[in-house]
Amino acid sequence: MNIRSTPVAADLPPELRLLAACCAHPVTGESRRQVEDLADRIGDWDEVSKAAQRHQVQGFVQNRLSGCEAVPDEIRNRWANEARNRATFNLRQAGMTGKLHKLLNEHSIRNLVIKGLPLAAHVYGSLSIKRSADIDLLIEPQNAVRAVDLLARNGFVALETGEPLTASQTESVVRHFKEITLVGDGNILIDLHWRLVEQSNLLRGIEPFANARAISIENIGSISVLGEEDEFAYLCTHGALSDWSRLKWLADVNAVIAERGDKEILALYEYAKGLGAGPSVLQALALRALLWGTPLPQELAQQFQSISDDHFVAYPIARMTMPYKPESSRDALRRIASQSRIRSTLYGSRAAAIRELTSHLRALPDVLALPLPASLDWLYLPLRPVMWLDRKLRS
Repeated sequence: MNIRSTPVAADLPPELRLLAACCAHPVTGESRRQVEDLADRIGDWDEVSKAAQRHQVQGFVQNRLSGCEAVPDEIRNRWANEARNRATFNLRQAGMTGKLHKLLNEHSIRNLVIKGLPLAAHVYGSLSIKRSADIDLLIEPQNAVRAVDLLARNGFVALETGEPLTASQTESVVRHFKEITLVGDGNILIDLHWRLVEQSNLLRGIEPFANARAISIENIGSISVLGEEDEFAYLCTHGALSDWSRLKWLADVNAVIAERGDKEILALYEYAKGLGAGPSVLQALALRALLWGTPLPQELAQQFQSISDDHFVAYPIARMTMPYKPESSRDALRRIASQSRIRSTLYGSRAAAIRELTSHLRALPDVLALPLPASLDWLYLPLRPVMWLDRKLRS
């Protein structure tokens, strides 16, 4: 498949093209001229503002367009107000991130901070350019019960129920899911992860704690994060499993490798390939080529040619222009069909994609309402329709 031969390359909506230009990293004279040129073609700035919010790249847009004469004053003032609110919010998040990281470490619970503010500060040199809605912490599965109990004693409860998790609930959730969302005072959200992905054949063999590195971030302090190779593989996999439906994920991948040469990118790909994430990286690099004009290294371009399905690139671009959530049951089914087609490539086979699809037949509300022992996990599937109907009737 040739990237430039796909119809999506020439048909990107003007709003998406402008957002991508605003997210270009590093900022150069050429990228500034491109932003100005694209801004002059915009007819509806409200649509640009909505698209920036949809893709959670408001900080990039405000940063690059605040002095642009084409932007109406009303929009410019709105962005400035959002920027002030974002900076204030992120300062609070930064302080809480450092506090939680230290709290877990003090109780001998190893943890890494993934994505979020540390990534933004390390890559973009700023805590204010990206809003960090939640704090992502990775722990080891065997420490999940202790971690949840410790966080509960510090005011964090399950977002789903508004109650602290019991040990049996936590053990059951750990078996079936990769994370749980907790909420604390002031609506501080924690996504507590014990696996990076749900899919067993992606990022297989990854050793995040063995490869971790320490970085120092202003207003956070010294924290442990994923190693560079693990981080790149994870960012690509996370984006691919989310259909790249938000531009912010691709912008992060682009920024992480912006200063790297072809040999370094090839080495990152080979490392990710060893973890089963090779197709995710190829997809990310192909989308990067479409949006920012950065060609794939020759060796990877040749490997990309072996992917015969144009949908592999066209669908993520289409998802970027769709509403984030399905608008109807029919729309949801169409998306699932497209996802299954792409994930056959991401997972390496259709059988693997089907196998992983069945794992999503368990629902978090069911597991929390009825935390079964491992020997009875098979009951969740036949019980799901009954429990779903019960929830609907109760609501």
